[in-house]
Amino acid sequence: MAKYIILISIFFAFIIKIILSCVGFNCQPYSNTATITYQVEPSPSLTYNTNVTRVSGQYPTASSLAGNLVNIASNTINEAINQLNPYFSPFVSHRVLVNQFGLLNADIVPQTCPDNNQRTIAAAGTYYVLNNIVMQRVQPQNCSNGVVQPVPSTPALSTITYTINFSIVTGQVLCLTHWNTISNAIQRSIASSTGSNFLGSGIIERV
Repeated sequence: MAKYIILISIFFAFIIKIILSCVGFNCQPYSNTATITYQVEPSPSLTYNTNVTRVSGQYPTASSLAGNLVNIASNTINEAINQLNPYFSPFVSHRVLVNQFGLLNADIVPQTCPDNNQRTIAAAGTYYVLNNIVMQRVQPQNCSNGVVQPVPSTPALSTITYTINFSIVTGQVLCLTHWNTISNAIQRSIASSTGSNFLGSGIIERV
């Protein structure tokens, strides 16, 4: 009985080796855990707004936006693995996290002021959506004599940082080539689903 178990184990290991050789691990090992950081000019659908009134596509909280970004990355990774070699899927799992710190809370500029008093309605450095473009206020935005005053602004820049961990049952380590493929695929998926503009490629750092 023990002999058969050993033979089955050897056969199983041989099959896994063949599968993994088709995936392409003949490269310099890099890491199975890494961060990928993107700089993005976000569309409204890549922002959140905690106010009740928000632009179509905005998320109500940072955590709900982060959850959507996690789903996009996880689905993209699963598709990439299946395209590479569907037989590899049972031998690899992954975990995806998103840092909420760089996600933007973008409000809507009110049409009217609450009264005729001079007051600041938004601080410098905050974000807002105007004509479907996300902007950052350079100076405080004020109300004066009941009228919302225009404010100098620049296009907003969001930072999306993923931490992704892979577990491979046979102990293989992903190469930088694999990570570049993953990073580019996630970037394409986010750009396609949100219409946001990425500034360059993702920055990969092993953990």
